[in-house]
Amino acid sequence: MTRDELIAAVPVRRMGTSTAYAYIALADIPAPWRHQFEQALRGSAAPAVPDVGPCAWLTDWQQWVMGSWHRDSRAEGLQP
Repeated sequence: MTRDELIAAVPVRRMGTSTAYAYIALADIPAPWRHQFEQALRGSAAPAVPDVGPCAWLTDWQQWVMGSWHRDSRAEGLQP
């Protein structure tokens, strides 16, 4: 799977009608990247969405997959 394919595989959710509050549900991330991203998120702010479970901001997810996140962590095992 490529980075673009991984990003496309995870549905984008929104809080209300605002595009400013886009997020993803961690349960939607395929393995093994879900566990990698969960570990990378520790200590980060994340949206709290009732009845969805653990979530992350869309920008954090996209930057992590693309290797440009503000932390050193990045997705492993992806094709270029």
